[in-house]
Amino acid sequence: MNSELILHHYDFSNFSEKIRLVLGLKNLSWHSVEIPATAPKPDYTPLTGGYRRAPALQIGADIYCDTRLIADVLEEMAPEPSLFPGPNPTRTKALTNSMATWAEGQMFWPLALYITGLNA
Repeated sequence: MNSELILHHYDFSNFSEKIRLVLGLKNLSWHSVEIPATAPKPDYTPLTGGYRRAPALQIGADIYCDTRLIADVLEEMAPEPSLFPGPNPTRTKALTNSMATWAEGQMFWPLALYITGLNA
């Protein structure tokens, strides 16, 4: 892929930060498009086909939504350094994804709801 990478994100999104870190780890050049943190997102939502969360990665005419999908695409584009090092990358990736699913469900979302006061 020779198309430039364009990350649609907002500054304080933890999920956007994950992708910014991956881009940095892999030393990839990218362009930043900051989107609003809350609706309405009149320029972003049509681009993503209705997906409202951040981030989204644009490569040419292709749009990738969801942090794990974006990480997989970047890993395929630039395999070194790997996000899943070790003798068995498939196993490392499965373990990493399992831990991320647990952490997001058991820690991140409850904490985010508590901090914002939406859990009352």
